[in-house]
Amino acid sequence: MMSVISSGDLSTSLRIQYRITLKISLVKNDAKSLEGIEGYSSIADDKTNQYRNFETFSTVSNAVVLIYMILAILMAIVVLLNLNAMFIEEKKRELIVLMINGFSVKDAQHYVSNDSIVLTAVGIILGIILGCIMGSITVGSIEPSTATFVKSIDAKAVTAGIIGSSVLAFVMGKISLRRIPNMSLTDINKA
Repeated sequence: MMSVISSGDLSTSLRIQYRITLKISLVKNDAKSLEGIEGYSSIADDKTNQYRNFETFSTVSNAVVLIYMILAILMAIVVLLNLNAMFIEEKKRELIVLMINGFSVKDAQHYVSNDSIVLTAVGIILGIILGCIMGSITVGSIEPSTATFVKSIDAKAVTAGIIGSSVLAFVMGKISLRRIPNMSLTDINKA
């Protein structure tokens, strides 16, 4: 797309520059033929400017997304460790009773892990649903007028989210489960 920049008289004392967007391909000969028109100044190629603007927007958007991803991962680590520690602390009396009744430490860990697996699965499903809705709204609101972004669900991104969330929940669960073998059976009254 090319733009013709020209200046024209709107009144005898006021001269302004205005842009006329031409939707035709201009060749050098066509540009030379425009030189004879009164008020003609120059021809500019908007394609280069639009490309530069989009590259800048893309670079800034990628940096913002990276920052949000890092913050989300850090927040997930803190929240998951805290929730798992609180869950184990709440179940401490039950876990000690299980171990007094002959359950092994491994059985007690499975008892806690089963609840964590169910909660993780529910969280992932709700996260996918809400993430797709919020992602579409966010992309639609930041979309520049010069570009159109894809707002459909990307299977690779959803799969990466499921795998990332599962791995993070698994690792944080394993870290939290290390507290169970250290529980003393005499701590039943303290729980």
